[in-house]
Amino acid sequence: MLFWIYIVITLFITVVIVTELFTEKDWKKQIALAMLLLPFVLRVLLIK
Repeated sequence: MLFWIYIVITLFITVVIVTELFTEKDWKKQIALAMLLLPFVLRVLLIK
């Protein structure tokens, strides 16, 4: 049960980062958000 809660929280954070990535205008912040997004996507896909 705790595993699925972890996945849901990680998925929520991933969605928030993706929406922020596409609404951000500054390309430097977009690059930073993309680098931040990578570990979250890998966790949601269960790649460690």
